[in-house]
Amino acid sequence: MLRENIDAGSLKFTSAEGIQIPNSNFVLKGDSFRAQIFIAAKDTTQAPIIYVGEFDSLGGGKYEMIGDDYETVKVVNGKGIFARRASSEGNQKWGGLIAMKTDNGTKMYPFRGQYLVAAKTAVVSPTNMNILYLEVNNPLKISVPGYTAGQISAVINNGKVSVVKKSLGEYSARPSKKGNAVVTLYANVEGKRTKMGQEEFRVKEVPPPKPEVKFAANVKGELFIDKMKMVNAGGLSAKLKNFDFKGVRYIITSYKLTGMYKGEQQSDIVKGPKFSSKMEGIIKNTRSGNSITISAIKARRIDAKNTAVKNLDPLVLTIK
Repeated sequence: MLRENIDAGSLKFTSAEGIQIPNSNFVLKGDSFRAQIFIAAKDTTQAPIIYVGEFDSLGGGKYEMIGDDYETVKVVNGKGIFARRASSEGNQKWGGLIAMKTDNGTKMYPFRGQYLVAAKTAVVSPTNMNILYLEVNNPLKISVPGYTAGQISAVINNGKVSVVKKSLGEYSARPSKKGNAVVTLYANVEGKRTKMGQEEFRVKEVPPPKPEVKFAANVKGELFIDKMKMVNAGGLSAKLKNFDFKGVRYIITSYKLTGMYKGEQQSDIVKGPKFSSKMEGIIKNTRSGNSITISAIKARRIDAKNTAVKNLDPLVLTIK
């Protein structure tokens, strides 16, 4: 809008029209839309020259454009037609000078304005897969149409939510207990923290890992292993497969190994992942073609607290 009163004695007005200028192009339900409304007079016998860019005041009501990086706006029917591609998000300020011929010579009238640029957003929510995993950094993409990422914040009622890259709306939610979790979004609206909405998620435990012995080969669904390679493997491990979250680690806490030892079937139970000396003896004495069974396998996560011990599927390995 023009920031300076125009001397009616300096310009010849031949027409007038009603003008409204909104304070903001974005208004929330329940908030107030605000605008300035006034009559604008103009001289239709001459076209103004309009410059957009940085300008400076010389004092005494005189102004000039700064540098060479400013635009001259096309004028149609006495109105400047200005367009600028929005290349960055946030509140963008702009302005310039309007040059008009008066009885006292050419006079510059300054104007300033601002507009909000928000990223294009599209939200796709899988209705049957609103799941967060327990004690895992679950990535979230957060946005509120009409507001930049810097104006948005998020909280969760179960665990914590952390910023990963705020400029891109990237967050991480880490629930601390099973059940559900509600993520609530807030935006800075005219200097006030305003609730914009919320989303509820189910919180589930990470799926159990698969037990495995190093050097075992899967042939058409059956596991084969050389007895000395099995001894050298040293024990049992737990691998989480086909799970996209990084950092989740399990350790074997106990299991039972059964096989032929000195001509009869024997077994041993250990705490932890390593083979006992008796287990190594059972493995060494198992003949080729016979099987060793590992059962009652338990594992727990070592990257997080408050998670339950998992019962894993048994393993049957055939000695080559």
